[in-house]
Amino acid sequence: MTRFKYLLATGLLGLAALVPLGFVVTFVLRSVLYGIVDPGPYDHSWGGPSRAGAWAVHFLVGIPVLGVGLGGLWGIRALHRRLRAARNGERQPWWLLPATAAVGLAVAGFLVAWSRQL
Repeated sequence: MTRFKYLLATGLLGLAALVPLGFVVTFVLRSVLYGIVDPGPYDHSWGGPSRAGAWAVHFLVGIPVLGVGLGGLWGIRALHRRLRAARNGERQPWWLLPATAAVGLAVAGFLVAWSRQL
């Protein structure tokens, strides 16, 4: 693998890792710390009208978000380890660069869709 391909691929994975990291940060801020971040009133919140109910429901809903975020980070880490091994001279699987490009395209598509719903 050439140095340019390696730099491009690892840079792409580094940027892509920001999306699942955002999922994990969102879980912490909007689930674990919900009662602190949102001072209320909780009349129209999920699990409301009590603060404890809203906090519990936001935490339970946030658990799948945490799973998606950690799974995405784990997958990106696995791709990066394969890229690093290929850079160090180990045999590179045929699917490594297409999978890295697919991750980049998926993240770009996610960001475009997310920005249009704002």
